[in-house]
This record gives sequence, structure tokens and C-alpha cells, in this order.
Amino acid sequence: MSRFEVRSLAVIVLISFTVLYSTNVLAQPSQRDRPPMRQDDRGGSSDRPVEEVKKNIQVLKGLPASQLTTVMNLIGGSLGVECKFCHYADEAGIHFESDSVFAKRTAREMIRMTNDLNEKFFHGRHEVTCYTCHRGSTEPKALLPLPLAAHEQHEEEPKGEPILPKTETVLTQYEKALGGADALNKITSRVTKGTSVNARGEVPVEILQKGPDKFTSSMTMRNGATSSRGFDGKNGWMSGDRGTRMLSENERTRLERDAALFPLDRLRKLGDAAKVRGIDTVNGKRAYVIVARPDEHTRERYYIDSTTGLLLRRVVLTETMLGFVPEQVDYDDYRTVDGVKVPFATTSSFIEQEGTSIRRITSIEQNVAIDDSKFSAPEEKK
Repeated sequence: MSRFEVRSLAVIVLISFTVLYSTNVLAQPSQRDRPPMRQDDRGGSSDRPVEEVKKNIQVLKGLPASQLTTVMNLIGGSLGVECKFCHYADEAGIHFESDSVFAKRTAREMIRMTNDLNEKFFHGRHEVTCYTCHRGSTEPKALLPLPLAAHEQHEEEPKGEPILPKTETVLTQYEKALGGADALNKITSRVTKGTSVNARGEVPVEILQKGPDKFTSSMTMRNGATSSRGFDGKNGWMSGDRGTRMLSENERTRLERDAALFPLDRLRKLGDAAKVRGIDTVNGKRAYVIVARPDEHTRERYYIDSTTGLLLRRVVLTETMLGFVPEQVDYDDYRTVDGVKVPFATTSSFIEQEGTSIRRITSIEQNVAIDDSKFSAPEEKK
């Protein structure tokens, strides 16, 4: 991309979003008044800025080092590219510190541009991101394509805002759909076995859960090695062929969300931080959207089927320096086990390449005895 194109893109984005500024921004709080983004220390006592860990960092200074891969995946996914699009690679590997690829220098200009737009026109909030213009393409869409598609010209009668039910009403419906409070309270533990499938293939998986918030998941890889992660109610850990490490605050939070025997438990725990904010469609099904803000840098959205009352989707948005990173889980194939409904198929989607996996359950045992040691980090072999 030439410098002329860069300047042109900046002008286009500026004009487009200035229109939104007067209607969507003025009444909202400034990001500058919010606390610093939570750091992700990957098991260390503190997370050093990325410029202290990696070489030749120029526009991402101050980013927690552990978020670098996530931010790179966010950029790559927004443009539909892999690492080697911006980073020089040869037989020895990828040389991330090198500036020899022109696209990397252009990327720095684009990051500065989006940061400036967000700072000047959106009070520092992440309204403009790489994806705003690129939409999965290396070339931003600056021109309207011709011929234009025909649109029906007719006047629509004005529609008022939909009347939304109270949050407690939706949660009560969800609770009844799962089997009711009495049946849910009887479930104290669960052993789930099944398979997880992604682009690389299929592997067996086993999940142990014990109320209220203990969780362990283990996968047997194709080479026979076991990859595990767990949460003992306080600390999170990950174990594999490279050893065991304790998880950071961000990673612990992710596991804590998965630890609950039922997502309803998580929603109840969020309390007043969770509110019904709208109506949407998930796979053709009308759903109430419950939005929660557990902290300043995380958003959670729960899509509850307005007819059946069951959870269809959960979306978690985690803030980084370049915008919010989405994680999505879709729930399907609910079946009744011991008087409660459990989804036998879940699809998890992340921004990483090959980041979508489908888990299908083959067996569930509930109210079985599980020793607490199963949820503790395994000791390193000497």
C-alpha cells in the first residue's frame, strides 16, 4: 500500500466515523478515565511490557508481553493473513524483529492511524480497528462496487423499541428449561467424556467438574501425550509435554467461566452486572441477549432462546491495545441426564488459526465422587 493510499484510507475512515461521533460517543464515558487494562502475566508475578521482552517494538510499547500473540492473531484475522505476510521468513524460520518486509512498516502506520482516530474521536475507546476497513482482506474497501444491487423502495412503518423482559424472568425461564432449581441443586459433580474435533483432527477429551467451581479438562493428543488444564477454585494451571505452569489472571478467568456445572451459575454469580439488553437471532432462533460487564475490560453476552429458554450462545470480549478479542461458544443437542438438560454438542471459536473446535459428548456421569487432588496442578516429574 502506498503512502497516498494510506492517507486516503485515513481520510475515508475519518469522515465515516465522524458522522457516528455526534450520535454515539458524546454520552459515553471516556476510556482515558478507566483503569489500566488488566495485565496477563502468564504465571509470573508481573507481566513486563513487550518492548522489554522482544526486539524492535515501536508502536505496541506498553502492551503486556503475554498479549502479543493474541494481538498478532487479531491483526492477522482482520486481514486474512498469516505471520509471513508482515514478517521476513527464510529456511531458519521467521525473523520477527526484521523490518525488511514493507507490509510490516505499513502495519505500523495503520496502527498509529487507528489509535489516533480512536483517541481523537471516540474518547480512546476501540471503535475503529483493523477489521473496520479490511474485513478479512489485505486491501481495504474504499470504493463502492458497481453495478449496485437493486433495493426495493418502500416505506416501512416505524417500529418502536421491543419490550424486553426483566433479567430475572429470563433467568427463571432458563432455570426451568434446564430442569428446575431442585433438580439442578442435586447435581454436585460431573464426569464428561467425548471427542474434540478441529482442522487438525479428532482427539478424545475428558472433563471433570465439581461444584461450585472446580474444573479439569484433559485431551490425549495423536502422539499419545496428554494436554491438561484445570482450576481448583482459586488457581489455574496448564500441563503438557513441556511441563506445568500456573495460569495468569486472564487465563484463570477463562477457566472459571468454564468451571461452573451450568452456565446459569455464572449468570447468577454476575448478579446486577448482567442485564437483558436486546433481542437477536442465533441460527434462526430468536434469543434474548443478556449482557454482562464483570470488569472494565471484559464483556460477556449470553443468548437465551426466547421459546425454549435454553442457552444458545456465549460470547466473551476481552480488551487489548488494538481492540476487543472475541471468544464464542455455541450450545446444541440438549439431552436430559439425571433430570437436567446438558448440551451434548458445543462449538468453540477463537481468533487463532484453526481456532474452531467441536466437542461432542459420548457419556456423562453425574454425582460421582471426585477427589479434590484431580483439580490441583500436577507435580513436576524429577
